[in-house]
Formats: sequence, C-alpha cells, structure tokens
Amino acid sequence: MFKQTFEVVGAAHESVTYLFDLTLGFEFSTSAQMKAILRRIDYEADEHEFDYNPLACLYDHACYETELIGKNEINLFVILTPGDYQLIIFDQ
Repeated sequence: MFKQTFEVVGAAHESVTYLFDLTLGFEFSTSAQMKAILRRIDYEADEHEFDYNPLACLYDHACYETELIGKNEINLFVILTPGDYQLIIFDQ
C-alpha cells in the first residue's frame, strides 16, 4: 500500500479548483486488482473520529475510486477544491 498526503491551495490561500487526472498502468500478472483512492482528510474531527480504516470513506461515498479505462490501466479524474487530501494506491 502506498499513501501520499498533499494540500491543494491557491496563491495567498485564495479559492481555486484543480483538475486532478491520474492514470496508472500495471502488469496484470503482478497487480490484477490495483486500485487508487483519493480522500479528503481535512474534515471535522468528530465526523470520523474513530475511523482507523483508510478505506472506510468508500462506505459513505466520501472519497473517489479509480475506474478501469483499458486493459491494465486505471484512471482517477476529479476536480479538487482547496483542502488536504490523501492518495492511497493498493492491490486488493
């Protein structure tokens, strides 16, 4: 599992939106079920205070999951607003 945290901000913290387009290619024999999830992590503390599972956001639709777009290729295509995000790449 790979995790990377990053922040989306504009100059002088002004409101901006970014188009986030991630495409991953993989070898079928080693990573047949590869997925990536992008989740926002700057939510209210009491909202998910006891969530220890980084994939729990899939249950309440609070994150974005990759889609299979071709043979051995997945894609994540979302618009991001200012905030803190975490990208998680894993093999099921």
